[in-house]
Amino acid sequence: MNREVPVRFCERLVGKFHRSTHLIDDISQNFHTSLEASARRVINLSKEPCALIIHADNKMWTPIRSNSFPSFIPKTNFPDYLRSTNYQAARTLPNNLEECDLSDWGLRIGDGQYRCYYSSIYNEEYKRRMTLLFLEEVDEIENPYWEKPHF
Repeated sequence: MNREVPVRFCERLVGKFHRSTHLIDDISQNFHTSLEASARRVINLSKEPCALIIHADNKMWTPIRSNSFPSFIPKTNFPDYLRSTNYQAARTLPNNLEECDLSDWGLRIGDGQYRCYYSSIYNEEYKRRMTLLFLEEVDEIENPYWEKPHF
């Protein structure tokens, strides 16, 4: 599966990409590309703050970040306490996203400014873990550090 994911097709779909891993899975199946190639294309075209992190033998490769991802991602091992779906058993990406702490990935972004979500699969055949990170800005009203002005 060394095919390339068509940019023109993906650009239209990625605009609708909002914290869903189904798009990556659909692109992979429709164009007979690997999940990793499909995920890379979606991350590169996304306007949302998201990233793809690949770990092989528990060592992080260079993460791929969307242009709107607000932080450098330091190389770190996959946190032991976070979950991964076994890709060989499921054969698709999980649709649910789990919330995690920014510090799980070594991210140091403004206190309370973002919520972090992830979805991770482990491919036993290649001994690789592919993790999608999604950041969601916390509105001032929802921000627990925000206080209502006092008059």
